[in-house]
Amino acid sequence: MKHGVVRAVVAFAVVLSALAMGTPARADDEPSDPLRVMLVGDSITHSNSGMYSWRYRLWQEFRRQQVPVDFVGPFRHVYDGAGEVSGHYLDPAFDRDHAAWNGAFVNRPESDHATRISQQARIAGWLRVYEPDVLVVHLGRNDLKAGDSADKVAAETKRYVETVHEVAPATRIILNDVLKRLGMTGDRTGVRLNALNRAQFADDPLVTFARTQSGAGLAFDPARHTVDGTHPNATGETLIAHRVAQAFHRIGVLPEQPMVYRVVRWNPRARINVRALGHQIRVAWDPTRFRYNAQLVLRMPNGATKVWGTFNGRRRHTSTTPGLRNGTYQVWLVPFKGRLSRGVRTPVVKVRLGG
Repeated sequence: MKHGVVRAVVAFAVVLSALAMGTPARADDEPSDPLRVMLVGDSITHSNSGMYSWRYRLWQEFRRQQVPVDFVGPFRHVYDGAGEVSGHYLDPAFDRDHAAWNGAFVNRPESDHATRISQQARIAGWLRVYEPDVLVVHLGRNDLKAGDSADKVAAETKRYVETVHEVAPATRIILNDVLKRLGMTGDRTGVRLNALNRAQFADDPLVTFARTQSGAGLAFDPARHTVDGTHPNATGETLIAHRVAQAFHRIGVLPEQPMVYRVVRWNPRARINVRALGHQIRVAWDPTRFRYNAQLVLRMPNGATKVWGTFNGRRRHTSTTPGLRNGTYQVWLVPFKGRLSRGVRTPVVKVRLGG
């Protein structure tokens, strides 16, 4: 048996033994080698600058339950939202290895999409190089968006799973639901794709489902859980990771029920520099690292509040007011991501103009 398979079998036996005795598995009960997990997906798994990623939330849950894990894969970055792939995590202090790519398909010709990849074309090589014990797969939305039918994407997903079984016959697969998109009438195809996948893999002992969209209880809601109708906000990240962690619990890897999902306020830790220039106020800030857009807000001496301006996150900004009357003004920045996710505002800065 390959060393990855041995690790998986030993880890599974340790957890079952601990559960049989009615006690949770402890860190010192685990084998020294961590479980190798490869997270495969598109932009939802890839994530982008200024976010934690749901991968980060899943890694935290493994840490909380003291189960050693090694995320593996060819990439470590997030997408920066401007056509680049060198973005910055809000917190990079976790195992960032993954196999997700913004715009990835299950299987479409890469020559037709210069900046996208076909996961089917690459998975065999990645399995041989990284030898994952568990593969977490979150794909299909971009194929549907490109015009493929649910039946075609289900067939391609089956082919993908068959490739995994052929190349790495002991590797388990956690298959995540295709998630809804806000305002898309075509979401019926996503519902059908999820149903087709559950049906075609129902008897496959190596495939488990992370039912983020279709499971009992809280379902992924693009109005509440995304920044732009598609990509998860901070709360949405915790929900996706929670459903994936539940799947790991069902296959005996995580000994406890997950405790990942929670409402989280997104905080890109924005900062502003404010100066009084005679009867004007100048404000400067740099959102480029975390790519957050922002509204600059000014409260007048009489208590009235106005939005001074709305600014994108692709460059540094310096903004100066027109001439203002004497008095004390308050200035702050409200960062936002997409059109749905407002972040924690900066601390209020008071500025006195005149005598």
